[in-house]
Amino acid sequence: MRLLVIGCGGMGEYHIKKFNQLGATVTGAADLNYSKLKRFKEKYNLKFICSDIDKIDDYSDEFDAISIAVLDSLHLFAFEKIAKFKVPVFMEKPLALNLKEALTYKDYEESPIMINFSKRNYSGISLLKNLLDDNTLGTLKKCEISYLQNWTKTCCWGDYHTDSRWNWRLNPKYSCYGVLGDLGSHVIDTLIFLFGDIDFVSTDEVSFIKEKLFTQIKTNPNFTTCLAQFKHNDIPIEMLVSNESDKMDEYKIKLMFDKGELVFNNNIDRNQVKLIQNNSQRVFTGDKADSTYSLFTNLVDKNEKNTVNLNLGIRVQRLLEKVVEDAFDRGCYLC
Repeated sequence: MRLLVIGCGGMGEYHIKKFNQLGATVTGAADLNYSKLKRFKEKYNLKFICSDIDKIDDYSDEFDAISIAVLDSLHLFAFEKIAKFKVPVFMEKPLALNLKEALTYKDYEESPIMINFSKRNYSGISLLKNLLDDNTLGTLKKCEISYLQNWTKTCCWGDYHTDSRWNWRLNPKYSCYGVLGDLGSHVIDTLIFLFGDIDFVSTDEVSFIKEKLFTQIKTNPNFTTCLAQFKHNDIPIEMLVSNESDKMDEYKIKLMFDKGELVFNNNIDRNQVKLIQNNSQRVFTGDKADSTYSLFTNLVDKNEKNTVNLNLGIRVQRLLEKVVEDAFDRGCYLC
């Protein structure tokens, strides 16, 4: 695979790292910031760089796949500029800034899109699905799932007031609903992976940064915490996402059955699931899962099936939108 990377920020660099490890050749990069482009070119020995996305046409023979790692608000813009090449595209999550933009991608179905819902890379989550499907613990009564970080409280990864890597995530001009798009998109994808069909029920609680720097837009609130309810058939599902919690980076899933519980926690081990039953505990370890990066590489090199695709991205975006709409209808936030 010969890859063009659009976006020379932290995630663009991470894409290069992961695809290089899989044997891909990153041939070029595009970004509005020329100093970042120059650093990428020197560090990764790129054949070409473009500070004008329209100039990519000049290098169309140098790549057969593209990754897009830009701000949420630029996902659709970047994609529409490169859709004409009709090559597979690896897109950072979420798919777009909102559902209206996400639906626009349907006009370009000749370009296969894979969404980087990277929590699928955890073998513990694949194991959790296998144990759920085995149906050995009786009837599933409830699911609790949370993705908690604390960087708005502690600035542990950088000061969001001054560090561009973080403050865009709180700016409604650039970010898809703040923590809801950032972390909640992963959670909703995981729920679809585990259960197939899920339905939105209600938005119970939200919060957001009340600072002039991040003035809210009513149609695109940038939440810092969101508690919402979903369901699978009649099974209740509680989702909590926050970047102002007491946890630095915890992804946790608890499945409660009438004969026991299954618990996944990435802070303990992202490859394991704990079974709690009859006052005893047992730990299972999953086989290595195919990462989204390896799935995309196989899509390009071997034309393998794409399951983390555009339709999935739109399903996730639609559910994100329902959370926001219900928060507004219930008066959960004021702009």
